[in-house]
Amino acid sequence: MSLLVHPDKCKDDRAYEAFHVLEQAYKTLQDSEKRKIYQRIMREAREKTEFERTKENKRRTKEGLPQLPKETFESDYKKNCKYLFEQIEERKNHFLKMEESQRLKRKQDLLDRKLKKTVKEMSEEEWEQSRDQRVANWRVFSSKKGLVGTKKSNNMIRKMNVKQEQRPYGVSHPENNHH
Repeated sequence: MSLLVHPDKCKDDRAYEAFHVLEQAYKTLQDSEKRKIYQRIMREAREKTEFERTKENKRRTKEGLPQLPKETFESDYKKNCKYLFEQIEERKNHFLKMEESQRLKRKQDLLDRKLKKTVKEMSEEEWEQSRDQRVANWRVFSSKKGLVGTKKSNNMIRKMNVKQEQRPYGVSHPENNHH
């Protein structure tokens, strides 16, 4: 087969691609584990084809139709092989995408942790650098505690001036009324 599709022997434009596919298939079948997997898949496709055709032939018999022609078995078998290999390839691609997604998530989590650590370190550094200013502010605040409400308080909170109510002359206080 390789002699038929070898790019030096075959003048078709697709000869190089065909030869490459054939070479990959040969390498795959040289690996005994992979060959067993492929044989199992092909056996499963054959069993599936036989089952489907038997089921269809039973249905046809009940309806009085002729059985499926034996010549179509090989094409049905190839379709099932192709379908199973496509399913396997889709699953493989799905798992590869999932692994890639998880890898990216782990990478993002690592970056997030590093960023949080950096922000925390910067916050602590800023906190330490502002210590002198905070201490000075506290000392100023503490020194003014006794001044709240006085003229020296720099118009801060002032005490309310409460005046005792003055009653007009002649009006008695309610406590003094004893009737």
